[in-house]
Amino acid sequence: AGDGVFGDSERISIGDYVYIGPEAYFWAAGGLRIDDHVIIGPRVTIMTSNHRYEGAEMIPYDGTTILAPVHIRSHVWIGACSIIVPSVTIGEGAVVAMGSVVTRDVPGCAVVGGNPAEVIKWRDRDEFERLKREGRFYLEMKSRGMVERRMVTEDGEETG
Repeated sequence: AGDGVFGDSERISIGDYVYIGPEAYFWAAGGLRIDDHVIIGPRVTIMTSNHRYEGAEMIPYDGTTILAPVHIRSHVWIGACSIIVPSVTIGEGAVVAMGSVVTRDVPGCAVVGGNPAEVIKWRDRDEFERLKREGRFYLEMKSRGMVERRMVTEDGEETG
């Protein structure tokens, strides 16, 4: 994991082959579960609690903290600078585009983006399941020296 802030870290559960990018900010009072094979880009914020303002005895909020866990299922990729709010589950194989604000649950294999994040497309579920059956997991394969990095343009052309 990169450098970051991990509040209430004892309430964070992290699976195997998880990458957390630099400058992550996780506030885990409500509980944060990250399953296996998850990649979280730089400067991602995950919150698992909120202040009470409705029915509060003070303004802008009072001393009550509302705990609401976040669960990130296996094989998820969360792009840089995204924000995940309390009480969200991100389904297996989902992709969160960089800069997104995830305010509700994300279905498995969905690609979401925007503020608030909306489904913008879907991963090919059959291809996803095939790769999963074959055990083709990026971080695990990279740790074994099995990933050859290359640079291509958006059109797929090789560069230098």
